[in-house]
Amino acid sequence: MPHVKVSVGFYLKDKLEGHLGLTQETWTIGNEPTTFGALVYGFTRCLLGFYLATMSTPTAELNAQIQEVGKDILNIGITEE
Repeated sequence: MPHVKVSVGFYLKDKLEGHLGLTQETWTIGNEPTTFGALVYGFTRCLLGFYLATMSTPTAELNAQIQEVGKDILNIGITEE
């Protein structure tokens, strides 16, 4: 069955001198057939996990950004012609 598989790499750019933590991670999403929503959710979870592990963004600010992204996604639509 044809399906979309996504391979992504996340990299911490311009890290601070002396940084000894996580700097990169690679993920593959969609090895098995799945829905578009599951692919987007999987990608978002992976990116969020990497971001949380490498950045020091306050929780309230990050949650506000997640809410904004959710609103933006709701504005994406497909129309049939």
